[in-house]
Amino acid sequence: MLEMSSLRLTLIAFGFALDLSSSAALAQEAGNPAAARALFSEGRKLSAAGKYSEACPKFEESLRLDRGIGTEFNLADCWAHLNRTASAWGLFLDVAGEAKANGQQVREDLARTRAAALEQGLSRVVVEVQSPAPGLELRRDGALVGSASWGRPVPVDPGTHLLEANAPGRKAWSTSIDLKTPGLVTVQVPPLEAEAQPTAVAQPAAPVATVAASTTTTQASANPDHDAPASATSAQRTVAWVVAGVGVAALAGGTVFALRTKSKNDSAKALCPNNQERAADDSFALANYNRCGSCRTRDRRRRYS
Repeated sequence: MLEMSSLRLTLIAFGFALDLSSSAALAQEAGNPAAARALFSEGRKLSAAGKYSEACPKFEESLRLDRGIGTEFNLADCWAHLNRTASAWGLFLDVAGEAKANGQQVREDLARTRAAALEQGLSRVVVEVQSPAPGLELRRDGALVGSASWGRPVPVDPGTHLLEANAPGRKAWSTSIDLKTPGLVTVQVPPLEAEAQPTAVAQPAAPVATVAASTTTTQASANPDHDAPASATSAQRTVAWVVAGVGVAALAGGTVFALRTKSKNDSAKALCPNNQERAADDSFALANYNRCGSCRTRDRRRRYS
């Protein structure tokens, strides 16, 4: 019996420990009430000293760790002192709704009174979208502006705000909104222009010289016994063409010279029949022609003397 009692006590203690650890884990996931309370106290001290720019971040972090109606009210009051009128107005209304649900009439009345005082000096922005493109997305200062808010006056804190519009396949559009005084500001979002479609760029044709060089290189690579580079092969072919051209020119010149020599040799044979045997030699044809010309002149002198 003693052992059973000890075992039962051990199981109860173990279960109690598990329950405590589970509760701690849930509390850690839900937030950190102790840290939230400490931050809230620091925020109250800074607000009492008039240091609202330092107090507001304390309240914001405390509210993130552990949401409480008292923290919300103090944060709304802090925002109102920093001229964040639209944010403070909305949060005071949230406090009034929660206070009413919890039966806190005094806090509800106070929150509604503060919200009404701020409502008179709110700046409101109306965003009108002309011909919205499919998938259009509007953002103000990076925060998404849902389509339900388009065309409706929405309270916005004073200051400069960036409004951006984006849609698939369209050029992005943006504008700045400068809110200095309370009132209504209307912003027109124009139809977004379609993005230019990329055009295919035609590739330029390869130069003839490049093609010839590529062909020579390919042929040289195909020959396993070919060790000379493509440039050397090209140079050798150029020299061969030059030599062939010189040979053709020499052959043409020789042919012309032979025809001229033959013509003069025939003339020499006609003038000097006695020298036909020597005229057959091409090397004496031109000399015979000149000498026979002298014979013809001498014969003419004898005829008329």
